[in-house]
Formats: sequence, C-alpha cells, structure tokens
Amino acid sequence: MQETNSITVRLTNEKAQLLNLLSSEYKRSKNFLVNEALDKYLSDETYHIQELLKSLKQADEGNLISHKKAMAEIDEFLNNLNKE
Repeated sequence: MQETNSITVRLTNEKAQLLNLLSSEYKRSKNFLVNEALDKYLSDETYHIQELLKSLKQADEGNLISHKKAMAEIDEFLNNLNKE
C-alpha cells in the first residue's frame, strides 16, 4: 500500500455541503472525491507549467512569430470552427 499523509483543509460551508452531497450521491468517501479533484488539479497545473517552460525555451532560442501572424492563425482557426 502506498504511504499516505494527512492534511487539514478549511472549506466554506457551501463547499462542505457540496462535498457531502457528492459523497452521498456517488457513494464515495469525501477523502476519495478530494483526492480525485486534487489529482486532476495537479495534473492540469503540471501540464500548464511544462508547456510554459517549453514556450520559454522556444522564445530563448528565437523561435517566435509576430503578433500579426499569431492573430491571423487564430482567426483562421476560428473561421474553420464556424464552418463546421
């Protein structure tokens, strides 16, 4: 079994009530739901940090595009979405 640690978290009454509701509806412990939410948050934040570091490295290497070109690419992307 994986070693675990305990922490204490202060929640607003609203968050505590929602957590209790979800725990009851999903028939899962509050501990399970909080761990699931924390896993997702940590995964998302790690991804964003990795992408930011990649982008900074590219910028340091001079791999940049102009604002005008970036906006043109975004406009093209959005126009293609609207066509679907």
